[in-house]
Amino acid sequence: MFEDYFRDAAAKEVSRYAEALKTGFGLVREQKLITNATILTLQRLLEGNDAGYRSVRGTALKNDQTGEVVYTPPQSRAEIELLMQNLVAFINDENLSSLDPLVKMAVLHHQFETIHPFYDGNGRTGRILNILYLVQQGLLDLPILYLSRYIIRTKGNYYHELQAVRDTGNWKPWLLYMLKGIEETAIETIILIDGMRRLMLDYKRQMRDELPKIYSQDLLNNLFRHPYTKIEFVMVELGVQRITATKYLNALVGINLLEKLKVGKSNYYMNMPLFNLLRGTATPVQTNDIIRTQSPTPES
Repeated sequence: MFEDYFRDAAAKEVSRYAEALKTGFGLVREQKLITNATILTLQRLLEGNDAGYRSVRGTALKNDQTGEVVYTPPQSRAEIELLMQNLVAFINDENLSSLDPLVKMAVLHHQFETIHPFYDGNGRTGRILNILYLVQQGLLDLPILYLSRYIIRTKGNYYHELQAVRDTGNWKPWLLYMLKGIEETAIETIILIDGMRRLMLDYKRQMRDELPKIYSQDLLNNLFRHPYTKIEFVMVELGVQRITATKYLNALVGINLLEKLKVGKSNYYMNMPLFNLLRGTATPVQTNDIIRTQSPTPES
């Protein structure tokens, strides 16, 4: 994996985020619950420490530009733990609320960020909780609704609406903001998945036409499991020797389906079209095209 070669904090943060999301997803899928232990595990993986809930007073949220304190969260460890127990009960006990799950997700996110239980990592932990709650509620089979991008893109509105609820008690603008984020992110995710499906079909056709002797569905799947692969990955997933795996990957480089990249002492084989799709630099497919291709065809 690339983790061995991370040289900046941002890359490490992304890796930790992915690990925390994957771990949280496994816990929720197994337990069908989101517990305090789950939340503490997320924060530990995100921050790389066992600091747990805040125990030292003095935490305050300030305006980045003016330094003005805009909100002071609960200060005592006992109060934080009590509020987190209440929040976990709200998440898991359906008898406590009849809210639609999407509305409830927006409420619990606001409450978590208002409790602000950790010294660091509250934002990332809260955004992962959004996804895990939708998984728990059966609205997502996989944790693929990346709301973080929407929140970061609209950060000014996010903080404004978050604080407005605290100041005025008016929930409507906040709920509408979050529901709009779910809608936009769902559409973007559909477009991304469809783009990956189309790209995978293109790779399949080209491999069958130009490299029929090495083509297999397992090899194709390997190229799309991540935006990169390695000789070792192919050896394990296809059950072949190193010389064969190397031959396969070099052949794919030869027809421009992969790009060979040396990082440290290891060779990585990049699926650049997939990489560009994932980072949002590929040409987007129109939403109407997605809807049209997914609509059932009338029977003749």
